[in-house]
Amino acid sequence: MTVLGEIPQAPNLYGATGTTGIMTYIGDISEDGIYYFPAVTALINPITFEIIDYTIYLGSIDLKNHGNGSNVNYQPISILTTCKPYMDACILAFQQYALNPSVGEPSGGIQDWALSADGQTLYSYFGIENALFRLNLGTNSTSCVPGPVSNGLFTGMTGAMTDEFGGIYFKDGILYGHQVDRGRIFSIDQLTGALTLVTEGLPLDFRGDNAKCGNCGTTSTGGNQSASALVEVCPTSTTTYTVKVTDTNGCMTTASVTVVVNPLPTPTINGDTEICVGESTTLTAGGGISFLWSNGATSPSITVNPIVNTSYSVTVKDTKGCEASTSVAIRVNPLPVPTILETRRYV
Repeated sequence: MTVLGEIPQAPNLYGATGTTGIMTYIGDISEDGIYYFPAVTALINPITFEIIDYTIYLGSIDLKNHGNGSNVNYQPISILTTCKPYMDACILAFQQYALNPSVGEPSGGIQDWALSADGQTLYSYFGIENALFRLNLGTNSTSCVPGPVSNGLFTGMTGAMTDEFGGIYFKDGILYGHQVDRGRIFSIDQLTGALTLVTEGLPLDFRGDNAKCGNCGTTSTGGNQSASALVEVCPTSTTTYTVKVTDTNGCMTTASVTVVVNPLPTPTINGDTEICVGESTTLTAGGGISFLWSNGATSPSITVNPIVNTSYSVTVKDTKGCEASTSVAIRVNPLPVPTILETRRYV
């Protein structure tokens, strides 16, 4: 195994108020040993920390001649119009995480990417925004394809659990995505971004807006033994843990603590989910005491009037502080086109 030295940052185009960062946990390796990863340089308002401008780079390292991490090639990526809203969301998420790491890993944007078998295209999936991301290595330009409305069953969620694709990979020429904190694997259409559920119920690995209650992926029981003074446990049900302490004289005693595991709330959304263009519908959430909708509203009910098929999600929190999310898709039907038949009157 080879351990690389510190990787140099991408070029800073913005001077003293510019900042750079490397998304080191996102990457893939070509068959000839080129490691690809994204990096970003941003122009920051030093007073408000608002992002004024940014440049995305494709970083690459030849692992056969890596120079202990120093031989990095950075190429700016052309962000096409179809991709900019998604990249804006990605950059904003990382900015918020940098300003307040306690919020957990950022949700929104690229969580992982995979290189096609021909070595020409890097793919990712914006799970929160429901869009397929493609980076052409020949032109260093991006293209993004909005996923179909049918993907709304599996995308758009934030809160206790996210719908981001923390893992994405190719197998036998098929692109797969893994929603790590929901335990679901999908096949992804490389042209349309359509998702097909392959399996679910896999072990959970929470990322993004980390869940605070319920099953968090790594389970432990009171029977586990450890010689460490500090242990991390994640029981799936209320569990009592006992520690045996021995002092320098060989005397022993025990103490116990019970970890209470609260169930996640069961959020609901009620309302008319099929309307005509120009109409509005009121959606009402239940199952908790506080609410956060995908449009930013915090009231139990919202009134919306989408002009195209749109999914709305809500995260609810119960009295124990546990959170869960659900979503609903609103179908918008076009108005009929009236016709007038020609009439003639003969005298």
